[in-house]
Amino acid sequence: MNRMKTTLTALVILLYNIIVYSQVNVEWIQMFNGIVNAADRANSVTVDVLGNVYVTGQSVGDGTNYDYATVKYNSAGIQQWAVRYNGPGNRIDKSNSIVVDDSGNVYVTGSSRGNGTLDDYATIKYNTLGVEQWVARYNGPESYDDFATSIAIDGFSNVYVTGISLGLSSDACATIKYNSEGAQQWVKRYNSQKINTEIKYFISIDNSGYIYVTGSIDDSGNLLDYATIKYNSSGTQQWVAKYNGPERYSDIVTAHVLDDSANVYVTGYSRSIFTDYDYATVKFNSSGIQQWVSRYNSPGSNNDFAASIALDGLGNVFVTGSSPGPGTKSDYTTIKYNLTGVQQWIQKYDRSANSYDYANSLATDGSGNVYVTGYSFISGTSDDYATIKYNPSGVLQWFQTYNGSGNKEDQANSIAVDSTGNVYVTGLSIGSVSNYDYATIKYIQSPNTPNDLSATAVSASTIELVWIETSKNEIGFKVERSTNADTNWLSIDSVAQNIVTYTDTNLSGNKVYYYRIYAYNTAGNSDYSNVALDTTFNPVGIILGEGPIPANYSLNQNYPNPFNPSTKISWRSPVSSYVSLKVFDVLGNEIATLVDEYKPVGNYEVEFSTKGGQAAGSHQLSSGVYYYQLKAGEFVQTKKLILMK
Repeated sequence: MNRMKTTLTALVILLYNIIVYSQVNVEWIQMFNGIVNAADRANSVTVDVLGNVYVTGQSVGDGTNYDYATVKYNSAGIQQWAVRYNGPGNRIDKSNSIVVDDSGNVYVTGSSRGNGTLDDYATIKYNTLGVEQWVARYNGPESYDDFATSIAIDGFSNVYVTGISLGLSSDACATIKYNSEGAQQWVKRYNSQKINTEIKYFISIDNSGYIYVTGSIDDSGNLLDYATIKYNSSGTQQWVAKYNGPERYSDIVTAHVLDDSANVYVTGYSRSIFTDYDYATVKFNSSGIQQWVSRYNSPGSNNDFAASIALDGLGNVFVTGSSPGPGTKSDYTTIKYNLTGVQQWIQKYDRSANSYDYANSLATDGSGNVYVTGYSFISGTSDDYATIKYNPSGVLQWFQTYNGSGNKEDQANSIAVDSTGNVYVTGLSIGSVSNYDYATIKYIQSPNTPNDLSATAVSASTIELVWIETSKNEIGFKVERSTNADTNWLSIDSVAQNIVTYTDTNLSGNKVYYYRIYAYNTAGNSDYSNVALDTTFNPVGIILGEGPIPANYSLNQNYPNPFNPSTKISWRSPVSSYVSLKVFDVLGNEIATLVDEYKPVGNYEVEFSTKGGQAAGSHQLSSGVYYYQLKAGEFVQTKKLILMK
């Protein structure tokens, strides 16, 4: 029986819809409505190692226009704090990017209207309680608009931000380093003849402390090209790597990501005269040398806009965005490339033939599964969140939509996945009695199937089970037992999360028992593990006639082990043969001969005791390690036993 749902099932549960291939539940939905019930828009979400969730964006304040608004939830979805920042200009302040350090300090950056200036960078550090530690502002040299779009931290709690800095003479990508106290260490400006204020720049730090900034730059009058700039920790430029598409059109970066070897992967859209805009994904190595370019042009050569990029642990690259399909409107279009840039698969999501589907964000988990979120609507209706999971082969695992209480506009902007496979999505949603609100959702998935279940008989009444845990999100494991492998499965017990052993006792001797297990949580059950079996020992010695004929020779581990003063040793003989079973010390000296005779086919058990002179040569055995060896025909096997007095 398969405990996972394998047919496509539509469920309507409160305000969200679920199409289930594998099992997933909404763990919680949390709304954040600002202090004046006006527009609140979440832009970014992240999660820490404890499962706390952080969301940042902008929220209209009481007489303050938009303010930064950053919210922390614990793993149960209970709001821990919400903090606001109103810049000195008392105008529009928008937080665009968030990061959390290992101590739970929170850093956000974005744009904030100054007092006597236009928009400035504004970067803020909060401690784990949400108390503001410092604010660092940056106004470019010509006091024009400055929009920070991305933030990163290094292992020393230095903070790096990048974004757009406009001026009369030239525009620039401006990158800033602050120390852990918020003191500016340096500013590096890379000039561009033309920057659209809708462009974003992205920043990452490698394991050696080098900084990588990527965006679209025009430094030669050839319109905008992809450009990645590498700086050292002192702000010295190391190299600039560029990509100019096949035609003389602008190439727009929408995301970048860095791997553990400091290779940089950049995606966005690049126009060709015959195909309009295409996905264009580029890999540069740590020296800035282009390794490959992969472009995607949809059937019909319409506009294709890549929006997000992520990697898995094997170096595969995943890109998502929006692209029309044959006879459809805009669809989610997600592509997997291998480490050399060769396309592995492409998957489209079209909610219906008349729907418009726009993917905004992508994430991967430790198993190489891919998660995509954005929004979907049918002409004449409002937007809904739409979140999808694919397995590493590109097979759809589940799909969820979220329609807010106002049955109006709902747009997911950002997605994150934690180490246990929980999925977090945030964005904006119009409530039934409110304006735009933050809407943050946590999805919990059913556990993965436990692997490699084994069963080992250790006595006439006991079998021990061992398996490999493949998830960290299970509540526990259920153990089932049968005596015929096909029917009459009984649930005999459960064990807690992270426990991977079970001892089944009070069994009958000389009998075959079959076992299987599954993991479970509030989202559902995993598939069953493999079936494992073993035969309990004969309580008197030779087993003939009742149990199955052994298929192979096998020597079992003695039980108990360690022992004092006696232990039992069992073995199986598939054919009749002369059998020798002896005990040796660590120097190879023979201590005891337990069996030395011809034995017919069967299962056997003997007792080795250190009492009553059984130890050959009247040895007085001390605590320590000993070995027992079975020889039967050409079969020889040795195992260790431990005497502990």
